[in-house]
Amino acid sequence: DYCQMPFMFLSAFSDDATVNKVNELGAVAYLVKPLDIQQIVPAVEAAFANLARAARHTAAPPVDRIAANQPALTPTVAMAAGVLMHRYSLSRAAALQRLQRMADNEGKPIIEQAERLLAAIELLSASGSE
Repeated sequence: DYCQMPFMFLSAFSDDATVNKVNELGAVAYLVKPLDIQQIVPAVEAAFANLARAARHTAAPPVDRIAANQPALTPTVAMAAGVLMHRYSLSRAAALQRLQRMADNEGKPIIEQAERLLAAIELLSASGSE
């Protein structure tokens, strides 16, 4: 909840209580070990597609000028911040600041910059799998 970061759950357990708890926690996907490696990519793609679809149907509040201590306000901004956190080993606040600077440099709202960053990642991922 604090980071508003989508997550997938991987476990060796598939009992109803565990699955219900994972759903209650808001996981975007649940994978059971032992895992067939070919299950991962379709699960991740489906999760991103569902998140993108949900983001398009959710009226997002304005997110320009995100303060360093303010949580990300949309799933798109949260995912883009997560990419920057991973890529550059940044804290969440530093990743949001970097995303805002990128948006400012392009003269774009932060949500649009986040969408562009995620689109670029998807494009790179698609070209790497060919």
